[in-house]
Amino acid sequence: MSEREPPPRSTARRRAPAPHVTLAAVAREAGVSPATASRALNGTTRVRDELRLAAMLVPVS
Repeated sequence: MSEREPPPRSTARRRAPAPHVTLAAVAREAGVSPATASRALNGTTRVRDELRLAAMLVPVS
């Protein structure tokens, strides 16, 4: 019976996991309600352009 060698280790670096962003956090940062943030991000037409832009430009940290 022969001994098995472990597989070679990968030299590639792993990516850091993506941050989880909640709808409530987006709404809070944009200064709008969660319902407005949801409509803005989903492309509903019932959102004023300036509010849509505010929700779309919230930085992800």
